[in-house]
Amino acid sequence: MTILAPAKELQAFIAAIFRAAGSETGEAGEIATHLVDANLAGHDSHGVCMVPVYLEHLGAGLVRPNQRPARVGGTGSFGVFDGRLGYGQPIANAVMDEAAAIAAEHGVAIVTLRNAHHIGRVGAYAERLAARGLMSI
Repeated sequence: MTILAPAKELQAFIAAIFRAAGSETGEAGEIATHLVDANLAGHDSHGVCMVPVYLEHLGAGLVRPNQRPARVGGTGSFGVFDGRLGYGQPIANAVMDEAAAIAAEHGVAIVTLRNAHHIGRVGAYAERLAARGLMSI
């Protein structure tokens, strides 16, 4: 059986699920947008089907809501970030913003992320940087 839903309505529904599970509004929105966008991009394996898995991981203590990444190493154009077991999409978005700032200052950024939950569709982060006129590998 196929269920069709407008993307904005589905995003709002999924965001409400994550808010009810303890995420702040912004975090819930980032997760929901990323998951729905993965489906819209044709990457269903990284889309809304992940919601039950994420909630199972939350119940098992494998992910912690409302975390912010911390830069724990690296100098200059190099950065090591720790996600503190936060949901991957908001953590990776924040690290990509940091990478863009590092690249603006140094001309290049080489960053790594550890201790983050599933970050979802990787292409979304390249698209995020491309929208700023940056490339990523």
